[in-house]
Amino acid sequence: MRHATLYRGELTPLLVRSGLFFYSFCSTLSAGVPMNTNSSIAKQLGGSTRRDMEKGTSVLEFALVLPTFLLLLCGLIQFGFLLHANLRLTQASSLATRYATLGRSDFDVQQKALELLLPTLPVPNSASPVVEITRGMAPSGDASVSVAISYNYPISVPFLDFVFPNGVAPLRSTSTMRSEL
Repeated sequence: MRHATLYRGELTPLLVRSGLFFYSFCSTLSAGVPMNTNSSIAKQLGGSTRRDMEKGTSVLEFALVLPTFLLLLCGLIQFGFLLHANLRLTQASSLATRYATLGRSDFDVQQKALELLLPTLPVPNSASPVVEITRGMAPSGDASVSVAISYNYPISVPFLDFVFPNGVAPLRSTSTMRSEL
């Protein structure tokens, strides 16, 4: 069977034999624009054309890719927050160590470290940071001060249990300086 092409106002032998009259459909065509009769017959019979099926395929692909993309995006945002918290922890450790080298007491150094950290940590604080201060002698014979700060950063993105099994990322920063006093 050969495929017929339908132009405005013409009925092809295929359409006449099948008993389908597309007068209203033919009047909507612009003059001289050929149309594939196979897709129009499929539409009239209630079927779907290739374009309709491709639209459904696009929606299905989008539905499959979207959750993966959103999880990846949320994971990247969470990783950015984690890096920011680690940077703040390192900065607080360095400033607290500098504060300790000026002869401040261990209690004052702990308070200073917490004062620097608490405004920048996430709202659902599961535990406050732990500050450890060690005073000793450096290998050169000078007095030194070391401040270590540990914090369990809560992870809020679901499905990252394979990276952070307990839902927290343990962060730790240590800074050591020679004492000036």
